Amino acid sequence: MNYLEWCRSFRLLSGEDEEIDEDALRRLIDFAIAGGIKAVCLPAYASEFYKLSDDEKLRVVKIAVEHAAGRIKIVAQSNSPSLKIAIRLAQANVKAGADVISLAVPRIFGLPEESIREYLSGFLSSIPTTPVLVQDFNPGGSSISVGFIKQLMEKHSNFKYLKLEEPLCAPKFEEIISTTGGKVGLFEGWGGLYMLELTPLGIAGVMPGLAVSDILQKVFVLRREGKHDEAFDLFER
Repeated sequence: MNYLEWCRSFRLLSGEDEEIDEDALRRLIDFAIAGGIKAVCLPAYASEFYKLSDDEKLRVVKIAVEHAAGRIKIVAQSNSPSLKIAIRLAQANVKAGADVISLAVPRIFGLPEESIREYLSGFLSSIPTTPVLVQDFNPGGSSISVGFIKQLMEKHSNFKYLKLEEPLCAPKFEEIISTTGGKVGLFEGWGGLYMLELTPLGIAGVMPGLAVSDILQKVFVLRREGKHDEAFDLFER
């Protein structure tokens, strides 16, 4: 397999007709399992979600759940700026057998935290017995505040995980872990850029693109086991 073919293998759509490449998706699930990954989140940015209809998004999750067959956790992305549509996607993904539901904070407009709180609370309340992972990337400013995170956790017991993407985030991650008592598992985005400094703080993991996940899984495990030189060497390479 040449480099171009390898890159294409990490896409969900075939180049010819833009239909879901179901065989490729199954191979990606197998790749994640072989790499020791604990969970996969889809359809996400690296899987061209923006080209998928709502029905296609649900189909991707169903294929992943069926093929995984319990061998790996499936986190179903259920994003929409519309709360109504996001809830509909989430409930359908729960029905399809997803282990965790993921939702990105809507950042199309500059919303005050009270509006974001109302949106997230409505979403969390719609699937009260299913674990939810909230993702926040805010190019126009900071991500949701520590106080906001604590309030959301206290109100919704299914708010189990949080992925934040912002630079120089170690102090904030440390404050979140302290304030929540570690009850909300934290994930780092940014392709694992800060994972070496965040892993000793007690983060739950890293959410990179699948193409580098097997390598970063090894780095994460080495760092947690105290094999710091090996972790740094592998990460640098």
